[in-house]
Amino acid sequence: AMRNGTDAILPPAVPFGEYVKWLKKQDTDAAKNYWREYLSDYCQLAGLPRIASENKRAYVQEIFEFSLTEHKTSGLNQTASHHHITLNTVIQVAWGILLGKYNDTEDVVFASTVSGRPADIKGIERIVGLFINAIPVRIQIKPGQTLRNLLQKIQEDAAENQDYHYYSLADIQADTVLKQHLLDHLLIFENYPDLGEFQEGSKTEFVVDKFEQFELTNYDLSVQIFPGETLSFRIIYNASLYDRMIIENIAPHLEAIFEAILKDEESEPGQTEILSSDEKETYIKAREQRNDALLKFSVARDGSRSVSAKYAEPENEHQEKLLSIWNEILNPETSLGIDDNFFELGGHSLMATRIVSRIHKEFEIEINMQDFFDNPNIRKLSEVVCLQGSSEYAEIESLPDQEHYAVSHSQHRFWVLDKMEDNFIAYNQSAGFLFKGNLDISALKHAFTTVCERHESLRTTFVTVQGEPRQKIRKTLDIEIEESDLRGMEDNETLAKEYAKKEAALPLDLENGPLLRVKILRLSEDRRILLMNIHHIICDGWSLVVFENEILTLHKSFATGKTIHASPLRIQYKDYAAWHNQLLDSENFKIHQEYWHKKLSGELPVLNLPTNYPRPPVQTYNGSTTTLILNAKLTALMDDFCRENQVSLFMTLVTAAKALLFRYTGQEDIIIGSPIAGRNHPDLEDQIGFFVNTLALRDTVSGNETFKSLLAKVR
Repeated sequence: AMRNGTDAILPPAVPFGEYVKWLKKQDTDAAKNYWREYLSDYCQLAGLPRIASENKRAYVQEIFEFSLTEHKTSGLNQTASHHHITLNTVIQVAWGILLGKYNDTEDVVFASTVSGRPADIKGIERIVGLFINAIPVRIQIKPGQTLRNLLQKIQEDAAENQDYHYYSLADIQADTVLKQHLLDHLLIFENYPDLGEFQEGSKTEFVVDKFEQFELTNYDLSVQIFPGETLSFRIIYNASLYDRMIIENIAPHLEAIFEAILKDEESEPGQTEILSSDEKETYIKAREQRNDALLKFSVARDGSRSVSAKYAEPENEHQEKLLSIWNEILNPETSLGIDDNFFELGGHSLMATRIVSRIHKEFEIEINMQDFFDNPNIRKLSEVVCLQGSSEYAEIESLPDQEHYAVSHSQHRFWVLDKMEDNFIAYNQSAGFLFKGNLDISALKHAFTTVCERHESLRTTFVTVQGEPRQKIRKTLDIEIEESDLRGMEDNETLAKEYAKKEAALPLDLENGPLLRVKILRLSEDRRILLMNIHHIICDGWSLVVFENEILTLHKSFATGKTIHASPLRIQYKDYAAWHNQLLDSENFKIHQEYWHKKLSGELPVLNLPTNYPRPPVQTYNGSTTTLILNAKLTALMDDFCRENQVSLFMTLVTAAKALLFRYTGQEDIIIGSPIAGRNHPDLEDQIGFFVNTLALRDTVSGNETFKSLLAKVR
C-alpha cells in the first residue's frame, strides 16, 4: 500500500490483554484435576534410546529430514477425512506406536504443541503474542483395540483436553509421579496458515515463493511435521545424546506404521511390524555370532560401590560447597565427582535428610526431599539450589537456666501413655553389647558418667506442674554399674538371655528416675555382656548410635590414661523442645497441617489382616517380633534394583510391604506407619534425645499395576 500510495486496509487490532483477561477466568483446579486423571498410574518414561555421553550437558545440534511420498501423504489425508479426525492425530498415534515398540510398552507419553488460541475470544487469530503451549499426549493401547479404535480414541482425547490447553506443562508434570521425567521430547505439528492465504487477492508485483522457520526448544529431541503435498519431517536432536543411526531409522520405522494404517485399520497396533527384512536378518546374524561368555569384569571388594567412570570436578562455588557436604556425610572411599549418583554411592533417607539440612545451613535456602531425590547428583542439585528463593537459616537458641522446662510434643505423648498404665514398659529400649578382651570397668563407669554430664537428656526426669508434664534436669547422675558373675555356670549364655529379658521388663520411673540402667554379665575371663535399659522418652535409635560411639571413644581414652577433649554441646534437648514447640505454633506450620489433613481425608482404612485370635478391645502391647535376614545374593540384587530405579532401599521395602498386605487383605487403600529421624536441623545431629516421629504412609494399590508403578507412588 505504501509503495502504491494507497491506504492500507487492515482489520482492527485485538490486544493481547483480551487473552490475559480470559486466562484469569479459567478454572485452574479443573485443569489440574483433568491432567492428573489423564496421567494417573503412568510411571515409565518413553523415549528414544540414548548413547552414554561423557558430557550430558553438551548440546551438539544436528538435523535429519525425510518426507513421505505424495501417494502416502494423500492416503493419510483421506484416512483422516474418512474418520473425521485430524492428520495430527494420525501422526501422534503412529509416533506413539513407534515409542511403544522402542520401549517395549503399550503405554507412552510424549509432548506435543498446541496453538493455545481459545476460540472463545473474538478475533483471536489476529492477536500477536505468545499463545503456544505443550501438552502431554498419552497413547495407551488396550487389549483387542484396533488401529481404527485407537485413532478415534486419541481424537476424542484431543477434543476433550482442548479446554485445558492453557495449563502449564511444568505444572502438569509436577503433579505426576514422574515429575520432570514424565517426557523428554516434543512433537510439533506446524499447522500455521499458508502464506498463500495472505497473498491471495493482493495485487503485489512479487510473490513469496518459499518460507522457512527454525525454532529452538529446551528438549534434546524435537520432531517437526510439515503438512503439504508431501508430509515432511524434521528431527532436531542433540548428537551428544542420540546416535545418528537411531535417528535415521525413525524414517523407515515410521513409514512402516503409516503403511499398516493404510493397509488394514482393523489390525491391532501391537501386530504392526516395523523392522524390514534386512534389519531382521542383521539381528539374527548378530545373535548367531555372539560369544556366549561373560566379559571379564573387575571384581570390587565386598561392600564397595561403583561410581561414575569419569570423574568430573566442581565447576563453580555452589558445587564445591555441595561436594564438601556430600564428602562429609557419605564418606566415600574414592574421590567424589559432581556426576556421581547419590543412590549408587549407597545413600539412604537418613543421609539425604542430613544433606538437605546442611544445604539449608550453608546456602540459607530450603529444598524438599522430593527435589533431592529427583536430582541425585551434585551437578543437578546445584541447579536446584541456584533456583531456590532464600530461606533464612537460624540456629536453635539456648534457654536460660530454669527450675523446669517444657516437654516436646513427642515426650508429652509418652508421658500420657505412662500415666494411663502402671509399670508401663512398652517403650523401654533394651540393648546388649558383647565385649571380648579386656574391659576396664572403672574406665567404663567414667565414660558413662562423662556422657551423662555431656547430655542433659540422660539426667532428665518428668514432674507434673499444674497438671502438665515438665522436664526437670538433675545437676549430676552417678551411674551404678552392677556386675553379675556367670562364670562357671552351666549354659551361661542362655542364662544371660533370660537375665536380659527380666532386666528389659523392669519399669523405668519417669518422675523419680533414673531413666537409664546399666548392668554387666561376666561370662568368662575375657567375655562380658553389657546390658543397657533406657526409656524411649529420652533416647531414640539415632541417639543410641551417638551414645555408643561416645562411650567406646571415652572408654578407650580413659583405659589408656589419655585425655580426650570433646567439644561441649551448644544446645541441649530442652532447647530443641522449646524451638520445636514454637515452630508447631507458627503460621508456616499450617502448610504442614493442610498437607496431612488432605492426605488423611475421607474414610480411613482399617487393615483387615487375618489373625489367629480376635484383637482385644484395649491394646496390650503383648505382641512379639520375628526376624528375617535376607541372604547376601538377594541383598545385592535389591541394592542393584534400587540404584537402577533411583530409589532408596527404604522405598523399595515399603513398596514390597504394601504389595504383600494387598495380597493378604485385598484392600486397595493401605496406610503404613513408619518412623522418621526428625532431625531436620544441623544442630540436632549429635544430640541424644527423642526426636523421632511416625509418618502415616498412605497409598492406593491396584491389582493390575506393576511393582514399579507402585514404587513410583511410594517414592
